[in-house]
Amino acid sequence: MADAVVDTGPIVVDFEGVSTGFEPLDEGWYDAHIGSWKQFIAKSSGNKVVEVTFTLDEHKGRKAWRNYTLTPESLWAIKKMLVDIGVDEKRVSSKDTPLHEILNEVIGAPVKLKITRGEYEGKPKNDVAEVTGPLAAASGKKVVTKKEGF
Repeated sequence: MADAVVDTGPIVVDFEGVSTGFEPLDEGWYDAHIGSWKQFIAKSSGNKVVEVTFTLDEHKGRKAWRNYTLTPESLWAIKKMLVDIGVDEKRVSSKDTPLHEILNEVIGAPVKLKITRGEYEGKPKNDVAEVTGPLAAASGKKVVTKKEGF
């Protein structure tokens, strides 16, 4: 059953400065935080993938995404991201690591994203090339995030 349409009168919006398409960000480092994550099966390969969604702090909630493939030869990438944002390496070094629990714990954690530009099907896009702790990008030092329990 479709939702009922309720007439609330005229709808007035401010379209000033609103583009009609995607405007890629400039390449560089951006402050963000981990907003959410989800797991899915890649259609092309059948591999399990974790998609992490980041919310950029200085761009009114704009989102960026990075996919992490959960194959043995690709696990290093999600492990590096977690360790770089402050998760104790011992927690991501065992055979039966509860990745879902760790990912739930880091939601809201501050991060620094290295955004690059690319193209997909002839259209501009941004890629998350690197994820690290907020101070590590500038200092080269490992940073422990504010959330406890990492």
